[in-house]
Amino acid sequence: MYYTYDAAPTGGGLALGGAISDSTNTVLMVSKHGALPPASQGVVVKGFANVLQGGTVGAITFTCYQGNGTGGTQVGSALVDYGPIVSQKNTHFFSFLDTAPTGDGQYTIAAELAGSTSNGTFEFGAIEVMVPEQGADT
Repeated sequence: MYYTYDAAPTGGGLALGGAISDSTNTVLMVSKHGALPPASQGVVVKGFANVLQGGTVGAITFTCYQGNGTGGTQVGSALVDYGPIVSQKNTHFFSFLDTAPTGDGQYTIAAELAGSTSNGTFEFGAIEVMVPEQGADT
């Protein structure tokens, strides 16, 4: 298994203490460039984000994209965490499976608040990209 691991802040990601606003998809973390697996295998993108929730929050949504930024292909379905605790730090875990990896093996994690009366704050996080070895069992 090959992998890259990056603790926030990452190149192209939000600075620690940066604002996550309501109804705006905000780039939190961008992974390093990595290897791609054989066509029959996928890539796992996982990690966590510590967010200080602001105001009333209905949900926080995490989305994974191929490449650097939100312009790449979305990986899997968005992950929605309903009802995080308001005005406290919440740790949100995410995991995405890219079944059709392309490009340079780089991934972006973005977050968006819904129903918030004030911005959330990105406190810390990490992103890990896991790629099976060439010739490994599928």
